[in-house]
Amino acid sequence: MHRLSSLGLYLVIVAAMLWASVSITGHFAPPDIGPAAYGEVRMAIGGLVLALLVGPRRMLCVMRKLPRLHLFVATIALALFQWSFFAAIATAGIIVANIVSTATAPLAAAAFSATVHRRLPKAAWWCALGLSATGVALILVNFTLSIAEGLFFSTLSGVAYMAFTYSTARMENIVQGRWQDGLASTALALMFAALVLLPVAWPDMEVFLSLRGALVAGYLGLAATALAYGCYSIGLRSITPTTALALQLLQPIVAMALGFFVLHERVETSVAVSLLLFSASAILLIANQSSARKKGIPPIAVYPPQGEHP
Repeated sequence: MHRLSSLGLYLVIVAAMLWASVSITGHFAPPDIGPAAYGEVRMAIGGLVLALLVGPRRMLCVMRKLPRLHLFVATIALALFQWSFFAAIATAGIIVANIVSTATAPLAAAAFSATVHRRLPKAAWWCALGLSATGVALILVNFTLSIAEGLFFSTLSGVAYMAFTYSTARMENIVQGRWQDGLASTALALMFAALVLLPVAWPDMEVFLSLRGALVAGYLGLAATALAYGCYSIGLRSITPTTALALQLLQPIVAMALGFFVLHERVETSVAVSLLLFSASAILLIANQSSARKKGIPPIAVYPPQGEHP
């Protein structure tokens, strides 16, 4: 069980790093692509690849088991997250979008757990959240209200991502079969979310027919979606959604590093300090998870046992 928990931890970290790379794809993509089109191509390709990996028979079997409500919430949340996150990058920039989005998700998760499940996160989690909140404050102090729209989209994407994570964890809890079953539930959410977003994204989709657009679409769909969501889905089988969301604090660290080394963006002093705070936050969470495993402490149940109500 400890090995599985460690594997889940590493898989979620890999997913965070792959998702961070999404932030710079716009630099290599053809111009004038709307945020919905980026999300659409990611989910369509990624969902199809995962579905082919699982197989049609297993997909149908898992689909019959899944509760329609949780699948619906995961679908809407994923579509909303993809659209709002790329909108946040377009309006607020890579740094603000990543930091505000990833900081909002664990905060929303804590509020959700405390309200619905009546269980507060541990002290280490709150310390990590405090460090990340300070990092957000340092980043935002240099910006004006002109990016208010971007802050709204960033916050919305964080809340949507939290909703997707909890719904996915619930579906993982229900299927509890082979590892392919978790991928099947994720593939279903991706493909249904792609259908939801298609009417908005359709006008910009022809851009991806060019060679440059196809290469960007391939990376977004295969590496940043199929592989990343596959790692995340399998990782959720052995760690709690609260821990998984908190580990996403690694995402803005990688995104800022990519912006500096690949796009040669200037990094202000406040950004560098916030980077250190986010690093300390992620290290604290990982150390706390490892300490709990060594002591044999079971993970906090995200959902009450079947038949019980919070």
